Amino acid sequence: MKKKLLLPIFALAITGSLVACNGGDQSSSSSGDSGSSSTSSDSGTSSSSEPATGATAVGDYVSATVEERTDILGALEKYAVDNNIAGLPLYEDGGYMMYQERVVKGVSEYIPGYGFGILRSGRLNGTLTGDIGTLKPTYYHTMSSSDPGTVNVWDDTGSQVSGLHGYMSTSYYGTKESADGTSYEWIPLLAKTERPWIVDDDGTAREADSTETGYTWRFYVRTNDSTAVYRSNSNNAERKAFDGQQIVLADYLTPFKIMLTQGIGFERGGELAEQTGKYGIQGASSYYSQTRGQTTWDDELFESTVGVKTGTDSNGDYIQMTMLAPTTRFYAMYAFSDTLYQPIPEAFWNLVTDNGATPGNWCSYSSDTSLTPVDNSLSVGPYYLESWEQEQNTVYAKNDTWVEYDAETGQAVSGIYNIEGIYIAIITAATSDSNAAFNQFMASNIDAVSLPLAQVDAYKADPRTVKVPGSSVWKLNVNSCTQEEWISKFGENGSVSHTAVADYYECKPWMSNDDFIKGLYFSLDRDTFATARGYISSVNYFSSPYMSDPEGGVSYNDTEQHAAALQEFWGDTLETGGYNLALAQEFFDTAIDDLLADGSISAGDTLNVNIIWQAESQIDEDGNELVSYFENAFNTSPRAVANNVTLDVTQEAPTVWSDTYYKHLMVGQFDLGFGSISGNTLDPLNFMEVLKSNNSSGFTLNWGPDTSEVGVEYDGQLWSFDALWAAADHGICTYQGAEVAPVSINSFETSVDAEKNLTIDIDYTSGNKFLEDKASEEDVKKIIDSGNYDGQLTDLEFYDQNGFLIDFSVSFDSTTGEASVYDIVSGTASPETISVTWDSENETIKIVIDSSVFDEAFAYYQSLYTYYYGQAYDAAYAAYIGYGYTEDEAVAAATEYAESYIASNIAPLYPTGLYGMVYSYQRIGTLESNPTSGLATISLADWEITEEEGTDTSSSASFVSVGYSVSPIVG
Repeated sequence: MKKKLLLPIFALAITGSLVACNGGDQSSSSSGDSGSSSTSSDSGTSSSSEPATGATAVGDYVSATVEERTDILGALEKYAVDNNIAGLPLYEDGGYMMYQERVVKGVSEYIPGYGFGILRSGRLNGTLTGDIGTLKPTYYHTMSSSDPGTVNVWDDTGSQVSGLHGYMSTSYYGTKESADGTSYEWIPLLAKTERPWIVDDDGTAREADSTETGYTWRFYVRTNDSTAVYRSNSNNAERKAFDGQQIVLADYLTPFKIMLTQGIGFERGGELAEQTGKYGIQGASSYYSQTRGQTTWDDELFESTVGVKTGTDSNGDYIQMTMLAPTTRFYAMYAFSDTLYQPIPEAFWNLVTDNGATPGNWCSYSSDTSLTPVDNSLSVGPYYLESWEQEQNTVYAKNDTWVEYDAETGQAVSGIYNIEGIYIAIITAATSDSNAAFNQFMASNIDAVSLPLAQVDAYKADPRTVKVPGSSVWKLNVNSCTQEEWISKFGENGSVSHTAVADYYECKPWMSNDDFIKGLYFSLDRDTFATARGYISSVNYFSSPYMSDPEGGVSYNDTEQHAAALQEFWGDTLETGGYNLALAQEFFDTAIDDLLADGSISAGDTLNVNIIWQAESQIDEDGNELVSYFENAFNTSPRAVANNVTLDVTQEAPTVWSDTYYKHLMVGQFDLGFGSISGNTLDPLNFMEVLKSNNSSGFTLNWGPDTSEVGVEYDGQLWSFDALWAAADHGICTYQGAEVAPVSINSFETSVDAEKNLTIDIDYTSGNKFLEDKASEEDVKKIIDSGNYDGQLTDLEFYDQNGFLIDFSVSFDSTTGEASVYDIVSGTASPETISVTWDSENETIKIVIDSSVFDEAFAYYQSLYTYYYGQAYDAAYAAYIGYGYTEDEAVAAATEYAESYIASNIAPLYPTGLYGMVYSYQRIGTLESNPTSGLATISLADWEITEEEGTDTSSSASFVSVGYSVSPIVG
């Protein structure tokens, strides 16, 4: 599922990978996450007086009861809070919203995760009077600070585009308010049954109960239905021909083919291919890796590889998904309740993109701007894209052909979508003026607005104002690593990322002192700080909409498990928003004594802590007040005064907000950093992956202890955080509390001959072999005898010391004992340039690679880079000339755009390839700012191997590192 980094209130939301605090459009309509009530159950920790031992078992809590899974979530949260990896909480970003008097809400009280249901069941009673408000007077009016020029959600990293696309699209399932208007419930939209059906091993589908788990799920979908058709308001005859065309079954496969064909290069394709566990699709990663450079999909390869199929049975047409791990019917539904998967006619894709040659046209302006997103997209659902005036407005009209059906009665639902359309005005002043949207509201131009800080006191009691909960708890993320821990994670051979020695971050010993960190936590008066800004004071990790029981509508924050997770750390301060000055100073005093005793500091020292914000404006608006809390508490503590030790908190912000994440939080270059992650509100257990210290999610922001070490007690046994999370998320095998790795690399030795041909010798241990070596232990023997675990090597990929992917993979067939090589660049199997010898019994591998492989790989990436850079430059140049720019101005602007496009949209798709290499080098200042000039310095000459012929380089393994994927089958 998508996770999101957040940016603060001053800018629009960027979601999908990047998310904003209280940003985005000023629309009030929302849907998707469930309501809130309370429940209680026993704690996840053992109450037995017997000492707990490490768990050795096949751990599979995927199909556990809601109560058991909430127990696990509580145990994980407690570990995170106690070990400072949940961050220093500030506030939940809920706030005050104002609505015009003409807006009749769908429900009277805000439903967390759903909203007021304004578009679905609300209406407008009256008109706006402003200059903009009188345009399309029967339409709901909102605004945006910028025009993204696209509704291509498949290549988007932010909520602005996904929000725009959401108005004109639909998904298999959605939500509506309950009959009493206090919660919401899930309903089929493009689907035809209340929930997807489970598929048994014999290929038959049936309804499943709420706790049953399975790998394959069947979604019966609407096809050949006159009430579910494509809509287009294009004036182009070829595009308009699709208006009113009915959805056919093959259309449901098209979005998967678009996303997973790697050469098309859409962001969501890479994300989908990298998904693991119950949200990963079998074969998606394999197909994606085999279509690098291809902009047209391979139907035969897709059908034989990817676990997405279509068919027809006695219940009708269906699309079927086979996942990487078993899941319940709810999470199968949740995984695909996204407009990313709505049907697309292949013929329309081919028309718009010239058979895949120009994917940049998709749902966007054509390169010469003669065709707009209205022409290059199709709408499915209650509204369709009516018009798009660049930098002026985006307009949607009600789709009168759309009908929703009641799953129980089969009858059409009436009384919904009463508002005739949506009008989105582009108000560019909002990019720099935090009051711009409010001013438009007061001028009667828009229907809803989030109250800016300057207006909270004056308007929070206005009858038009309501308070709504937030989507995320904002934090100061914490880097509590020792220098040794930091080097292990981020050093030149780091497990998370690689940093040149000259750029190592100097970790402060006080930041790895638990008492010092606790002093910071308890010194902050959150209630005062948050209330003054219209936010909700919070010491929680999750915000209110996160549901531990998504079908029952139970918010995790309302459970006893959550309360227990916080109690030991926060104690009585839970009644004061986590604030206790005296307690904070006690912790600071203890920290000072410890730091003096171990020589980390001396009397008279100044202890510096640096905070990274996302915008310079935050330093004045938020930072200075926070700093005053920290400094006043520390500098007036008895031991600080007695030893003349002072705390000096400095602050900074990058020019580009996202650099806070990519240059600081995600790579350990900070002490404290403002930010938050959002996503998976209906699966908070899965979301806890973002706290793992191995960064398996790609979104870890807090750094400190190794979460793979045993330290969590649950069900009378000890687990590592990682192992317990995995057991609940998708099922694993554990030995003495730690996960049994499906494959562990024991040794990796390289040698090079005079022609620079490379030999790699690998010795590894599979999960199966690990258990066999310990089969004398009773618990291990039970695992082996059960047949419920199978951990083995399936394939290998290789990277050079700069993270450059060497473009071939090796696959291993445990049934035949044979290894095969696939050359990704040429698309050929068993190339003569690579040989593999695999001893599956002794688990050793020898690979010999001809030097030409590296030359070809570099040339391939260089050609891809040139292609995408050229595409972006050409489109931008044409657009700027169209705007009236001079030749020189257009060249300069197009160059800047192309560089930005590569860095923001293309580089993240290839994190181990040339794009990622160029991008990461730019970020640490190795290359010049212009990627094309920097590109010239990247060549194989720079990677020349200096070892003598035949020399063993295993001590540094500096030329090639190994990445591997595995096939652990659990349960």
